[in-house]
Amino acid sequence: MRSRPHLPRFFRRSRSPAAAVVAAFGAALSLGRFAAAGPGAPAAAESIVVQESACFDRAELGAEVDRYLEHPVGSAASVTVRDGADRLVIEAASGSVAKDVAGWSCKQRLDFAAVSVSIILGGDYTPRVADADAGPIDAAALLDAGLVAPPPAPPSAAPTPTLPAAWRPRVEISAQGGALFDVLPRPAAGIALSADRTLLGPLDLHASLLLTSSVAAPFRAAYAETSLLAGLIEGCLARGEALRLRLCAGLAAGRLGVTWAGLTPGSTPSPWVAGAGRFDAHVVVSRQVSFAANLDVFLPIGQQRIDLVDPTLCPGKVASGFIPVCNALTPFSPGRVVESHSLSAAGLMVSVGPVLRF
Repeated sequence: MRSRPHLPRFFRRSRSPAAAVVAAFGAALSLGRFAAAGPGAPAAAESIVVQESACFDRAELGAEVDRYLEHPVGSAASVTVRDGADRLVIEAASGSVAKDVAGWSCKQRLDFAAVSVSIILGGDYTPRVADADAGPIDAAALLDAGLVAPPPAPPSAAPTPTLPAAWRPRVEISAQGGALFDVLPRPAAGIALSADRTLLGPLDLHASLLLTSSVAAPFRAAYAETSLLAGLIEGCLARGEALRLRLCAGLAAGRLGVTWAGLTPGSTPSPWVAGAGRFDAHVVVSRQVSFAANLDVFLPIGQQRIDLVDPTLCPGKVASGFIPVCNALTPFSPGRVVESHSLSAAGLMVSVGPVLRF
């Protein structure tokens, strides 16, 4: 079943009850004639009166209207069309419509009149049978006249909201405490004061100052304590936000201090250099505070050892024939190493502590 479009208000409303009765009688008569005559019988020209038109006559308008009608026109139906220079008026018993057509072409006027008359006579606003020679209907005129509903506007695409980039601290300052293993002769406590700077993307720069407690060195002939003071500089690759993991590599350098009890000199510091590696995990507590757990690995460069030297003895490498001369020069000789303790080739530090983020 073909749906019938809603008619404009002025076509649906009659001027008086008598006119409504006449229109209803005409529609019933039209249906009776259509049943007898069959499709193709509409003759709209018989019901149309054209006045003052310079663009079309009754036959032209009737032929155009016939394309829209689905059934024959009743004898009671009558439509008057006045096509003036600037105004097109269509009148019928069911109502009237007036349209300002200044600047319209004859084709636009004919299309508008044909559709309007078709609706008044019970037709549609689209052709019943397409006519290849008639050309396309001026859709702009129909839209402007209000006879065809404009297509719904496509939904406007809402702009994709731009999410702000996740905030990352530029500088972090921390103090972590922990324990060192195999760095000194015995396990020691240590504290690292650190500063971290965010560079570009996932790259960070880590710098820290490491201080350790003093631990006893296992010498039989003397008592000594050792400690370490060193600085670290490392480049880091970071990933994650709420849980940030970093892998770092760099260099550590400082001083290995040895303090002797009852010996002269009482302190013999020596340089200490090592390759450094680091793995840490930062758990963000708030925008300004996080908590870090760290694992540092140290690989000393060169052999690291602590020697106990007796300055009154000649070095052990002196040939026996030169020992008398060496003994005479002992105040100026380096002395003999009587006991030595080598440090481990690798050590590590485990530490934890809070981090302030800026």
